[in-house]
Amino acid sequence: MKNDNPWIIKFGKKEHLEQILNGKFRFCSLSYYRNYEEEKSEKGTKDIREGASEIIYPKTTTSKLEVFGLPNDIFEAESLVCIPKQEKYIACFSYFTEEDITNKQIISSMVLKNTNWDSVLLFKNPNDLIAKLSDAVGSMFSYSRIHYYDDEKQDINELNEFFKPKRFEYQKEFRLSFPMPEKFTDCIEKTDAETCFIHLKKIDGYICKTSEFQEKIEKSFLKTR
Repeated sequence: MKNDNPWIIKFGKKEHLEQILNGKFRFCSLSYYRNYEEEKSEKGTKDIREGASEIIYPKTTTSKLEVFGLPNDIFEAESLVCIPKQEKYIACFSYFTEEDITNKQIISSMVLKNTNWDSVLLFKNPNDLIAKLSDAVGSMFSYSRIHYYDDEKQDINELNEFFKPKRFEYQKEFRLSFPMPEKFTDCIEKTDAETCFIHLKKIDGYICKTSEFQEKIEKSFLKTR
């Protein structure tokens, strides 16, 4: 893997990570994450702008937008979030770089203190993983590190599923995305309106305890770069 590419990791419960290691990848719709209950996380993961295509701000910082909703219903808003009609499905991972290893800043302590996670899955060959997922899904498959923007400055309008407000920057998220195809391949299993699974062959990686993974990375991964 090239040094300027990130390593991809996934935090979670060991039994769930073992499913991924065996080739079962869970994707959820953007609307699922927009509605995700904030109390499910110590920090809160609810983001009403998840997957927005545009944010319309008032022309001046002292005014508000007039938003027309139902008949005879007018209200004011700080901003208007536009959600695209086409639903997309995403899978969320974390990432780190060689520079992060050198600086001993692989992942934020805010992520590590999540009590819902006990393990982390490290993919030995992320490029190969992405290629296999792309082959399974098709040409509409896309991936990227998340770009974090300052929503208080109101200096960004056009967005996509790879943008999130700066308050989520500690997550260091790497995201996989695709629109649900009209025709399904044998690799895609849609379980409900918000969830689907992509099935691959066994993945090259290993699972370790969350408390141990930073030390393992520093000792073994840096030697292989």
